[in-house]
Amino acid sequence: MLNTSNWGNSGHLGAALAAAATELMLAYNDGLRFAVPMGDHYYLTLREGDRREVVRVTSASGQRLTIVRAQDGTQAQAFAIGACVEVEWNPQQLREFLEGIVTGCESVVTPGTYCLTCNTCVTVNACGQITSINGAEGC
Repeated sequence: MLNTSNWGNSGHLGAALAAAATELMLAYNDGLRFAVPMGDHYYLTLREGDRREVVRVTSASGQRLTIVRAQDGTQAQAFAIGACVEVEWNPQQLREFLEGIVTGCESVVTPGTYCLTCNTCVTVNACGQITSINGAEGC
């Protein structure tokens, strides 16, 4: 199930990442912000300069994340130690979020306010239904 508890978290790679790797290491103490419950997943964007890749995170243990590469139309590529990582909205994540809402109340998200940008935030209930849209909250 799509997990939304990490949305907005960011950090850095603690080790270089090869294009074929299925695990990545986060910088020291960054792992605390990127946990994922067993059976859940979320999407993480890797950035270095003008290059980016979206990966699906399927498990986490300390600083180590297990990933599925080249998600959301991106290409698997190598990244250097220190490259940026961020849990942010992307089309695949948004699609899964909306599918969870349409299929009914299956506790698809953690209730709360999620900011797409500093000017657009949505508040959702435990069913994933949007209960309000507002600007600037949480920025």
